[in-house]
Amino acid sequence: MRIMVSVMLTLLFGSPFAFAQEAKPSLVIGQVEIEDNAFAARGVKQKLENRLKKDYDVLSSSYITLHVTGNFGEMHTINGMDTYTVADADLTYSLSAEGLPNRSKTLSIKCKGTNEKDLATKLGTTMARDRAHYDEVHAFIQEYIQENLGTCPKITSVINERLANHEMAKANSLLGYYDALSNCQEAKSSAEQAILDKHQAYACDVIIKKSTILANSGSRQDLSKAIDMLLMVPPDAPCAEKAISVSELVSKKAKELDGYSTQQLQKQLVIFNSITPADWKAWYRENYSKIY
Repeated sequence: MRIMVSVMLTLLFGSPFAFAQEAKPSLVIGQVEIEDNAFAARGVKQKLENRLKKDYDVLSSSYITLHVTGNFGEMHTINGMDTYTVADADLTYSLSAEGLPNRSKTLSIKCKGTNEKDLATKLGTTMARDRAHYDEVHAFIQEYIQENLGTCPKITSVINERLANHEMAKANSLLGYYDALSNCQEAKSSAEQAILDKHQAYACDVIIKKSTILANSGSRQDLSKAIDMLLMVPPDAPCAEKAISVSELVSKKAKELDGYSTQQLQKQLVIFNSITPADWKAWYRENYSKIY
C-alpha cells in the first residue's frame, strides 16, 4: 500500500518524497526592466532563473527578492567580413527583504549581435554564458545572505517574524538558509516544528471549513479540490477525525457522479486515507508553496 500511495502522490504532485535533507537558500526573481525592451527583460529573467537554480531555490514566494534593471550604452556597428553591432550593457542587481537593508550592485557586460534588436534580444543568453559575470552576481547574493542571515539566531528570528505575520510560505523558504551554516540542525528542527504547528492550526481552522463547503457542493471539480485541501491536514493533527468525516462526505457525493469521475475521486481518497505522518511531512516540504 505504501508503494502504491507513493506512486500516486508522485503522479499527482511530482516527487513528494524526494526532499533533500539539505536545501538551498531561496529567493524570488522580482521585476526585471531593461530600458523599455520587453524581449530583453524576458530573456534576462528566464536565463537568470535557469542559472540561479544551480545554487538557489528560485521560488514564487520567498523572503529575499532579486530585482534587475539594465540599460545599453552606445551601440556601434562594425563593418567587415560580417556586419555586427556591439555595446556594453549595465545590469543593476538589487536585493531586498522586509526588515533588511536594500543592497545593489551594477555590473557591465559586453554584448554582440547581428543588429541592435538581435543584440538586445540575446542579452539574457550573453549574461548566462558569462561565467565571470555570474560569479559576481552569486558573490553579491552570498554577501547579502551572510550579512543578514549568517547565523542560526538571525534565521530563527526572521522565521518567527514571518510566522507572526502569517507568511507561511516565506517562513518555509527560510529553512534552507540553515543548511549553509554549521551546527544549525537543532535550530532548524525547532523552527520547522514551529512552522508545522502554525500550519496545523491553520489546517484545523481554515482548511476544514473550506473543504467542507467544497464537499457539500457535489461537483467533480469541487470534490477534487476538497480532497486536495484535506491532504493539507496532517494525519496526526487534532482535527484528523474531522478531516476523515469530510472525506467520507466526499466519498458519498462521488458515488452520485458518473463512473469515471467516481473512480478518479476514489483514487485521490486512497492517498488521503493511506498517507502516514512521515510521508505527509515530506509531501508538505515539497508542496507548501502551493498551499498558501
